[in-house]
Amino acid sequence: EKDKGLIEIWKGLLLNRGISNMILVNGGYWFVLSGSQMTLLPLLLSGEKFGLSASAVGSIFMGMSMVGVVCTPIAGRLLDSVGRVRTIVPACMVIGSAMMSAPMVDDIYSFVALVCTWTAAGTLLGAGPTTYISDMTTSKNRAQALALLRTAGDIGMLLGALGAGTVADMFSQEQAIQANGIAFLALSGFAAIRFATIVKK
Repeated sequence: EKDKGLIEIWKGLLLNRGISNMILVNGGYWFVLSGSQMTLLPLLLSGEKFGLSASAVGSIFMGMSMVGVVCTPIAGRLLDSVGRVRTIVPACMVIGSAMMSAPMVDDIYSFVALVCTWTAAGTLLGAGPTTYISDMTTSKNRAQALALLRTAGDIGMLLGALGAGTVADMFSQEQAIQANGIAFLALSGFAAIRFATIVKK
């Protein structure tokens, strides 16, 4: 009986266009993040194209973390003042564009600038989906909605690394990152169209 009630809660949440859309965006974000940033980026930086040492790669990731630390409070402010959807969707488009463009850059400084750009935009995807889901739910179904959001992210992370690695082996690391960027841009456009049909939070 409890399981049946749980399934009904999930069904109700997924039939809500705003909630299901944000769950999709979150899963897509972690898919491209795990594939491009966590899996391929260290290999690309240390490979033939840039040939950086392990310490240099670590320094770049430290810089990305510093960008995240600085931008996270700003992202929170934007989410509260501008609105969840009005900031999350453009951030997704920035991430997709930066991922698509980064492999075409041969200069390491321009490459790192693009990577830090997608890191900065990613801070809006940190708290944004969670706050949106919290706004759209009640105390009775909020925990299950957040669980679905987290599960989508975990599945995205699982499949993203495998997918990016497979594409990189079949083609190249650069093409795999570009494919992630193009896919996330397409998802962002789809999400924007769906969000446009509902009341924005």
